[in-house]
Amino acid sequence: MMILIDAPRALPAAMMETLQSVLESYPHAYVSQCDGYEAHTLAELLKKAEANELPALIPLEQEQIKDKRRYEADDIVLYLAGMERKEISALYEKLEEAGLGAVMMAIQTPNNMNWTLEALRKELMQEAAYFQKRAELVFYLEHADRARLEKDADYRNCMMLAASLIQENDLSEKMIDTALAVVRSLHGAQHE
Repeated sequence: MMILIDAPRALPAAMMETLQSVLESYPHAYVSQCDGYEAHTLAELLKKAEANELPALIPLEQEQIKDKRRYEADDIVLYLAGMERKEISALYEKLEEAGLGAVMMAIQTPNNMNWTLEALRKELMQEAAYFQKRAELVFYLEHADRARLEKDADYRNCMMLAASLIQENDLSEKMIDTALAVVRSLHGAQHE
């Protein structure tokens, strides 16, 4: 079992300490993109981690941080290798309790072992954006104007279509984007 951690060195010290306390009972290693590991495959990084060849992450002091961006938990990527479902669930619960539930996580698969760290982060960001769009569509459905559903056939049909789309497991991002554009336009028209 090994957890690879891709976290910016400019992460706030308190967040870094919280992350370290959550992960202290798990074998883990830091592989930060700013340390030049973005082009290495996950298999290579796991091998280096297991051989203790990865340097420790030393958070930057506040005055050393040139990038004034405000980092959040979703700037952290955890790659979980060799963990059982129960262990993953327990880790997720610990992260949630510590206020780090937004951390992006990926589980080791035969497909992603040859991905680079950069490719993994990109994939996780795309997945997060996709699920955020799905959540927005669900929000619109849950907050549909009931009176308008009864009176406006176009609104009702659009919301019914969106409701049936959201039930699909393999809904493409293009379909979500289209549904959101239509639903947003109908909601915008409602407020004009």
